[in-house]
Amino acid sequence: MTRGSSRTDRAVTRGSSRTDRALTRGSSRPRRTLVAGLALLAAACAREVDRPGVPPRHVLLVTVSSLRPDHMSAFGYFRPTTVWETDPGARPLGEGKALDDLAAEGVLFARAFAPSPRTGASLAALLTGRFPERTGVLADGDVLPADAETLAESFSDAGFRTVAFASGDLPAEGDGLLQGFGEVHRAAGDVATMQAAIDWLEEADLGDWRPLLLWLHLSDPGLPYEPTPLGPRPGGEPGKVPYDQLFTDPGYAGPATGGAEFQAALPAGGVPLDDADREHLVALYDGEIARTNNALRRFLAYYQEHGEAIGLWEDTVIAFAGVHGERLGEVGGAFGPPDGLREEELRVPLFLRHPNSMTGQRILDDVVDLCDLAPTLREWFGLGGPRGDGRSLLGATDSFRPRPFEARAALAVRDPGEYAVRTPDWRWIHPVGELFDCRGAGAYRAARPADDPAIARRLQEVLDERLAEVLPRAGER
Repeated sequence: MTRGSSRTDRAVTRGSSRTDRALTRGSSRPRRTLVAGLALLAAACAREVDRPGVPPRHVLLVTVSSLRPDHMSAFGYFRPTTVWETDPGARPLGEGKALDDLAAEGVLFARAFAPSPRTGASLAALLTGRFPERTGVLADGDVLPADAETLAESFSDAGFRTVAFASGDLPAEGDGLLQGFGEVHRAAGDVATMQAAIDWLEEADLGDWRPLLLWLHLSDPGLPYEPTPLGPRPGGEPGKVPYDQLFTDPGYAGPATGGAEFQAALPAGGVPLDDADREHLVALYDGEIARTNNALRRFLAYYQEHGEAIGLWEDTVIAFAGVHGERLGEVGGAFGPPDGLREEELRVPLFLRHPNSMTGQRILDDVVDLCDLAPTLREWFGLGGPRGDGRSLLGATDSFRPRPFEARAALAVRDPGEYAVRTPDWRWIHPVGELFDCRGAGAYRAARPADDPAIARRLQEVLDERLAEVLPRAGER
């Protein structure tokens, strides 16, 4: 801000000197010309100082299914799931590549939520900025309409090279979520996906200065929990970290293996679980997160090294987002993909990193949702495209150019007629009428609507107001 102000001051000083000389000559025409010139100069200076530093040229979008922020050390979790020990001098230089490092160098949203517990619906909302019922994508397998403009289409129209790498079954061919991507690469798991992305970087011509939108979609933290060691590093020794043993009790010998056979037995009730079983499964889940963190760290290290000649790392915005949560035994002992609208199923990690241009607070408590990401990136890069149902998060993060940021509750849908609304303090689920108190660090307890009737009524009003914003006449339902 100081740099921008001094440039403006010098420009105005130069302009004032010229104006003084014109007035001395007494010519009205030069006065008009100079006034017009000063107006143009002021406008140019205003544009110049819109955002400090060096603007980004590329976007690296990373999405991860079944990743809970309350199990990431980047969000204060007690286990070091998203950290990686590195040279003590690397972090001050911005060379740390673990998720903890990236989040610390960016703006982290402590209260971010998915608009759906389902992967396809949540991804569709993230990529378009539109609420699931607006896109028509509510269940996995639903097809995104061709007229629902995606981020990839917006960036492609602006001349970006658009490339996607995906592990898992979603996004699927033909579901519309890959609209606008010029290249799509698939792999069986997160480690293979990261390696495919490294292989692509090695072959890609990045010296043509064409801006890049690169999407990495990862899925391994979810059930089954089989956190095996990573494969060989590119050009290095095989990975030896036993992720399945990082956090587990070595004396555990129960039936909760977390593998595919265990997962298949869960729906039939064939695996009764006690507290030790649940603790073991949570520890395996945490090992999955650590494994994904390290696989991503390897890719990012290569991304920086390979693109060093063109400043690829410095010129890239990293947008990191979870897609939905994971059930870890909170309700009825259930484990696996979410199937409802509770906190553990909808709260997601979200942060933005570009130290060369981001200003403002580093940890924000505003309630935000994944619909906000598409309008944020479109504004950041000056793109057209629909605003959708989201808000640009730059309004909350940018202290250099203050502007209003609309506070609002996060809205989510499971199936038509089944909704949840999340305010800073409460979660309300309709039509079952479940009320949850979310106040305090880590607090999340069921509350009886009958004990808090005024709060329940007000939350229903907030829900109706939010539905009226995203669905025509939805408030009349």
